[in-house]
Amino acid sequence: MKKILFSLLALDLFFLQAYLIRFSLFTYPSNLQEILLGATFLVFLVVKGPKQVFSALIRHKILLSFVCLSILSLVWVPLLSSLEALRFVKFLFFASLLVVLFLEVYQTEKERYRGIRILAYGALFFAFFSVVYNVLGFNVMPDGRLAGPLDSAVYLAVYLAPAVLFFGLEFFASSKSDFLKKAVLFLLSFGLLLATRSFGAVCGVLAVLIFFAFKNY
Repeated sequence: MKKILFSLLALDLFFLQAYLIRFSLFTYPSNLQEILLGATFLVFLVVKGPKQVFSALIRHKILLSFVCLSILSLVWVPLLSSLEALRFVKFLFFASLLVVLFLEVYQTEKERYRGIRILAYGALFFAFFSVVYNVLGFNVMPDGRLAGPLDSAVYLAVYLAPAVLFFGLEFFASSKSDFLKKAVLFLLSFGLLLATRSFGAVCGVLAVLIFFAFKNY
């Protein structure tokens, strides 16, 4: 069961944009990401036990505080509609669930590194998919920016930027044996980020990488 749990969480991380595949379960509006996370959580309960969920919330007090403050914001800040509030609560719940699962399933530094790497490769895969999606004429932005199936190129840039940082830091730490591979991954991901023309994301990534290079080299 542990292997199944690790595999399911890896799928959750790689296909982080699976929420775009939407459907209805009877009258409940759902998406593929919710189904994957729900399946992962059920296997987590079988492997770890229900007590682990409550102990995890106690251990990760910052996450619990974030959830509580977000719920309070629903009370104090008027939303446009009850449907918008429902979407906000669903996003908050499933995002928090993914963080808890990540921290509880991947407990060693090596496991968490692999999890972050899966996230980065998933973002790169989605960026390539976005290129094909737009080249085929779907959801083409008026200004030609790369957006894929997302509502804005900025959303893609926000998703891709951490992956570019990951590949960039990997490139700086590369050895002679894997230099070419890591250089290609970094240049590809950075090129795709440039295609979004998101000034903030590009400048943010460059600032972090320049700071890292000056500090370590």
